[in-house]
Amino acid sequence: MDGEIQSDNNSVIEAEVAEVSTQSSKTQKSEIAAAQKDSDKDVLLGIPFTDEKAKEEGIINA
Repeated sequence: MDGEIQSDNNSVIEAEVAEVSTQSSKTQKSEIAAAQKDSDKDVLLGIPFTDEKAKEEGIINA
């Protein structure tokens, strides 16, 4: 019996990674939607979208 694989839980780990990846994707989409909503509101209020605003929203890095 030495050196034989008794069990393989790799499928459980893969499922957990897939779940985390899905949650991360949903979070990113939510954050983008919120930033878009704020941006749309600013446009309606006549507030210019500047590089500084883009940095605050996390759209660009400086």
